[in-house]
Amino acid sequence: MTDTYQNGIISQDSDGDYVLEKLGTPNAKGLPVIVKGVNCAEDVEVALTAGADGVYVTNHGGREIDGAPATIDVLPEVVEAVNGRCPVIFDGGVRRGSHVFKALALGADLVGIGRPYLYGLTLGGPHGVASIINELNDELKIDMQLTGCKTIKDVKHARLTDFQYAGDISHPALTRGCAILSYRGQPNQV
Repeated sequence: MTDTYQNGIISQDSDGDYVLEKLGTPNAKGLPVIVKGVNCAEDVEVALTAGADGVYVTNHGGREIDGAPATIDVLPEVVEAVNGRCPVIFDGGVRRGSHVFKALALGADLVGIGRPYLYGLTLGGPHGVASIINELNDELKIDMQLTGCKTIKDVKHARLTDFQYAGDISHPALTRGCAILSYRGQPNQV
C-alpha cells in the first residue's frame, strides 16, 4: 500500500510499519523541506535520508501522545544525530528568555515560541505581541550577560548542568532543573 502526500511518499513495509520513502524535490517555489516532530536519532536519520533540509523538534504542544518526553530532554540526542548536517528548530514549553538560552546552549539553531505570542495577542493585540518579544529578548540578554556570553555563538558553547532541587521530593517532575553555569570560552566575569 502506497499513499502519496505532496512531495513525499508514505508506504507500508512488510511488517506493517509506515515508512517515509523520499521527499522528492523541493516544491515549485524552491522552499526547503523541514520535517516536524523529530524526537530521536532514528527520526533524524529517516528525515535526512529522505531529503529533509531541516528538522523540527516538537511534541506538538505535548497533547498528541500522553507521556511523550519533553522536547528539551530529547534535544541533545537530536542535535548529536544531526551533527551539523541541517538546522535544528526547537519548540516546546518556551516561556522565558532563559528557556531560549537553554535550547540554544543544547544545540538548537532556532527556537520557536508559540503560546507567549498568543497570550500577548489576546491581552494586548499587536502591542501585546511586541511586549512579549521585547520581554523574551530582555530576559535572554540578561542571561547572556550573567554568563559572559556576548553573542548567540557564545551561547551555543554555554555549559548547562542538571540538578535536583532540594524542595518537595514528593513531586519528582518538579524537583528536576537545568542551570546555566557559564560560557565555556572565557571565565565568567559577572
